[in-house]
Amino acid sequence: MQYKMLIVDDEADIAAMLKGFFENRNYTILTAANGAEAIKQSERQPAHFNS
Repeated sequence: MQYKMLIVDDEADIAAMLKGFFENRNYTILTAANGAEAIKQSERQPAHFNS
């Protein structure tokens, strides 16, 4: 089973570092820079989690 994770951080470099770390461990990662983006990302259907 592949895990999915949403990373929310207003520092793009930190979000990119975390995304790379977890993608290397076979997680599917979505990122958001703020709360509004996080809500939009969390509303996506799991089948559409492609980063």
